[in-house]
Amino acid sequence: METVHLAEFESPIGPLRILSTARGVAYLELAHANGRGLAGWLSRHAPDAEILEAFAPNRAAIAQVGEYLGGKRTGFALPLDLRGTPFQQKVWQELLRIPYGETRSYHEVAHAIGEPSGARAVGGASGANPLALIVPCHRVVAARGLGGYAGGLALKRRLLALERTRAAAPRQGRLLVGRALPSDPRKLPPSSSNCGPQVSAMLRRPSPKEAPSGRVGARRQG
Repeated sequence: METVHLAEFESPIGPLRILSTARGVAYLELAHANGRGLAGWLSRHAPDAEILEAFAPNRAAIAQVGEYLGGKRTGFALPLDLRGTPFQQKVWQELLRIPYGETRSYHEVAHAIGEPSGARAVGGASGANPLALIVPCHRVVAARGLGGYAGGLALKRRLLALERTRAAAPRQGRLLVGRALPSDPRKLPPSSSNCGPQVSAMLRRPSPKEAPSGRVGARRQG
């Protein structure tokens, strides 16, 4: 039986849940995300898994997500366990190539993976991305407008605004420390090297409604 490790932590965009396997980070669930969420992912990709509440196996991922949302990190250095169809895998790998602070249209991604007529399918694969933030599906936009986002368009705007501000900041030969995301993207400060608050990470129990039925259960790991 496969064992997966689940942790919940606080962030500037609300409580997030992250799940990892022996191979790497497999799922990051946004607050108020639409779709089937973590329960749907488990049912499809790890139906017989034993779920353990465990902070330690997710520590590096939680820290890097916090640094990203605080404006201190422009990329992730984590082992990933991306589970999906071959087409989805192809799209997600292309999303990982989109530079921080930039965007691509669904059509551009479709052309990049050799599927010029597959813009709609690219949108579907982007929406099925199990690793929000880490695999930057928020950087894929419609030809006119933002397109969709599982975490909501307001969050997509915030993430893109944060990245534009951070990418435009002058490099001063040292780590640039950004402020945590404000509630209103219009309040994002201009380029700044002032220290902002750290993101705290707190392990919580997973919501009972997300625990799949059958042999899959969650228990704490000491």
